[in-house]
Amino acid sequence: MVQEHTYVIPFSVPSEKELILDVIAQHNRESAYTDEYVRYGPEEEYELLRVGQPFTSAVVLESKPGQMFVSPHDGPVLLLAVLVTQEGDRTDTATFLRWHLMRAIPNVFCLGVHAVDCYACSKRLRKRYAEEPLERISKKRIGLSKQGVNGHELARRAMPHVRPAKWTTRFCVTNPAWAAMLNGLNKEERKKRMWQSPATVAHLTSYSTVTKGFVVWDKYFEEGHREGAESYASIAGCA
Repeated sequence: MVQEHTYVIPFSVPSEKELILDVIAQHNRESAYTDEYVRYGPEEEYELLRVGQPFTSAVVLESKPGQMFVSPHDGPVLLLAVLVTQEGDRTDTATFLRWHLMRAIPNVFCLGVHAVDCYACSKRLRKRYAEEPLERISKKRIGLSKQGVNGHELARRAMPHVRPAKWTTRFCVTNPAWAAMLNGLNKEERKKRMWQSPATVAHLTSYSTVTKGFVVWDKYFEEGHREGAESYASIAGCA
């Protein structure tokens, strides 16, 4: 029996919700493997982004009074959240969502921690939100174009094809305003100051992407090996 998983992705304002839904739709439109290798810093190793099974539904929830967490390290801290449901393994899904949520919504922080993340939704966490959703999101909005059929399954049935490989690096530096706010303070004073200004952005991020070589599913081919990539795609499609 396939296990069903749910996630909550917190947000505060409608514009953040739309960006979250864009990321969910992007996930659903991908095949099992993307064409992008990513790393969180120039000293880290690249990893090919993968996706899990498609999200089959999405709703907007509102938290109950006093039920949000204090720090994003512990759980959602923002009042609203998108709740999404999928079947299958969650590991690749979480990696994909975290990368794209940090890139799409980089400046929402709480106590120095990025606050728009994906959290596995346990029964205990679900009880922190009102039972009735504020809004039910259409399947079309999350990339499911036909009722009962999802784009992910269609992509899996499609022939594998050669795609240029993208290599993206994330660069992160301390926000000067954050550093100035805490400069010269001891541990207790820093903690108090962060509580006084919890939404101050702690880090500034930028991204650099280069295109090099080719990828077919999860197999990489160097520049100049397009013919080999085409041959592999043809063979893989017949498997």
